[in-house]
Amino acid sequence: ERQYIRELCSSVHYTAPDIYDQKKTASVGTIPQRSSLLDALNEYFQVNIYSNSIFYQKLISPLSKDGKKYYFFKLDSIGRNEGDLQYKVRFTPRYKSDQLIEGYMIVSDDNWSIRNFSFKGYIQFIHFESDIQFGALGSAAELLPIRYDMKVRMNFFGNKVKACYLASIKYHGITLDELIRPLKKKSKYDLSDSFLLSNDTTTYSSDRYKFNGERQVPLDSLDHSIYDRHDS
Repeated sequence: ERQYIRELCSSVHYTAPDIYDQKKTASVGTIPQRSSLLDALNEYFQVNIYSNSIFYQKLISPLSKDGKKYYFFKLDSIGRNEGDLQYKVRFTPRYKSDQLIEGYMIVSDDNWSIRNFSFKGYIQFIHFESDIQFGALGSAAELLPIRYDMKVRMNFFGNKVKACYLASIKYHGITLDELIRPLKKKSKYDLSDSFLLSNDTTTYSSDRYKFNGERQVPLDSLDHSIYDRHDS
């Protein structure tokens, strides 16, 4: 079998960058245990577009303080979405470098917040294309991602792997408190003092039929076909 699927539902309590408690509540799919690429690409989902760098300082963000030194910016088009005037701005690297990305962002005229951020690039043996959508304008989640699509192509040791990831996020409560100073880590990989990952043993489920009630994005025809082949 050359096609696999995995679905994961988790509950996250987020306090500050790198300080959060994540409990997996349900997981289903056809990938054999301990064979998933999900964990290997975990850091590719930890993106703060408003910071100076992306992916643990691997890439320079176009929105960094010195972004104009590394990127060209061009107004692509102007449109409206539900009455909100929006600008589509493209960014391209000034230099050929694997630390730079290219893509576009949709910016709201109302308060200059970013509605959509799409980019692609290359890190080591991984080519990636990412698209991040943010919460509704004026909502508490306006500056937070609500959907993250990513496509990756990997080529290593003669193996070519393609993967499509979709993260759909629903917020149950957002409160703004005074800035909490993050705990200082010995390295970017050492999250032992600030990050907890566990299974919620009281509600954890691997039943695919029960998972139907958890799924926020419906399965498409390809997803169904992978499950059907696995079942047969």
